[in-house]
Order: sequence, then C-alpha cells, then structure tokens
Amino acid sequence: MGSLFGLFRIQSYFPLVQESDVKESSHNCSPIRRNREEEEEEELERTKKVYSMYSRKPAEEVKQTFIDLKVDYVILEDSWCTRRSKPGCGMAEIWDIEDEKNRNVETPLCTRLRKNPSPQFSRVFRNEVYDVLKVSKW
Repeated sequence: MGSLFGLFRIQSYFPLVQESDVKESSHNCSPIRRNREEEEEEELERTKKVYSMYSRKPAEEVKQTFIDLKVDYVILEDSWCTRRSKPGCGMAEIWDIEDEKNRNVETPLCTRLRKNPSPQFSRVFRNEVYDVLKVSKW
C-alpha cells in the first residue's frame, strides 16, 4: 500500500482465515478459494477510508466515502480525535502526512463533527466518550 496506514494492521483478519477454511455450500462442496493478501489489502483500504473522519478532509467528502461503503452510522470516539501519545502521533497529524491537500485545514473533521455534525451527519447519541452519527443519504 505504501501508506502510513499500512502500519496500523487491525487484528480483524481472523474471520478471513476462518472463511477461507469453510466449504462452499454447493453441489460439489469445493473449498472457497480466497486470496488472503488481497483481502487484507482491501480490509486495510476500507479501514483507512473509515478513519478519514479523523482527518482534515471536508465533511462532504467523508460523507460520500461512507455512502460508497454503504455505511449508515459511524461511531466517532473523542479520544481518537484528541489523543496524542507524543507530538506528531495524533490521528490528524498522521493524516497530514497522508493527505497533503488538506493538511492546512486548521480543525480536524472529528472536532468539527463533535461540535456540529449537520448537514452531512445527524447525531443519534452522545456521551462523554463518543458520538453515534447517522450518515445523511441525500
């Protein structure tokens, strides 16, 4: 992938391994053939798209990304937005390296969405830890 996000391998591949060992329900019961590397690459790309809500991208662009992914709701966790283990290690700062076009936008999208998710999203639930936002489909 050649991306910083390639370094963040989320441990979500167990279902892919399981699925590759399952037999297809067909007349000949042939094993499912899957390319695990390709699936991992697709999973990483999807994860990167989901994490775009922690970037400085425009809300409309991120909303369209979620629509393309067929996402109805997103969970926006405040600590992912504000946490920095050390300078340069916050999600928005990581995105600044990845997304040069938007690095000069002052406020990360996650901060803007916490304050006011409209019109691209609507808040369905909120507590001190996270917001649940519904993706506007219009």
